Amino acid sequence: MIQRIKKYKFQFLFFALLILVLNPLVSAIIGIPNALLVLLNFTLIVIAGFLAAERKIPKILTLVVGLTTLASVWLEFFIPSETVWTDSRMWSSLILFMILAFILIRNFIDTVEINVNVLCGAMAGFILLGLVGGVSFEILESNQPGSILLSAESGAYDFYYYSFISLVTVGYGDVVPLGGIAKSLSILISLTGQFYMTIGIALIVGKYLNNSSRE
Repeated sequence: MIQRIKKYKFQFLFFALLILVLNPLVSAIIGIPNALLVLLNFTLIVIAGFLAAERKIPKILTLVVGLTTLASVWLEFFIPSETVWTDSRMWSSLILFMILAFILIRNFIDTVEINVNVLCGAMAGFILLGLVGGVSFEILESNQPGSILLSAESGAYDFYYYSFISLVTVGYGDVVPLGGIAKSLSILISLTGQFYMTIGIALIVGKYLNNSSRE
């Protein structure tokens, strides 16, 4: 079982991240509460991220930060009244997502042959950039309330929703950055998304042409 997971670690990580991003939709389809599904997804992401890290230092960092994130997520679930677990979950997940994004992007750049594993890793890296933005907005709003204009029924998921629509430069106007930091962060996420797609497509085409010329 472990060997099979290691073989398809990038696909495994990609789908775990995708389910996390689409949590409300998946929760409604399969009938699992949102909070419980998040717990399961974080557990899968930490396992897949640990397997995806091949170098020693990233592997150790993924394990340490991943376990810290898992503990914070579970404690926040069982003790929601303690804000310390929310703060711990936000900061540890931010660091974890950044580490995983670095691992996947570096693997994508270093890999010579283009295959399904590499493409899933590249797509997972893009999702991680959106998650980094979402956690950053959540931390910003937690420390400076009123930085982002949300509706009365909004929750933490809306920060991630706003991050992804900024990442792909789709503005609906339902979430509005009000402070200077929030606006700067929105610009940074939008630029990162465009750079990632532009450079990523160029790398895929270049690697594919190099492989074709060798054959």
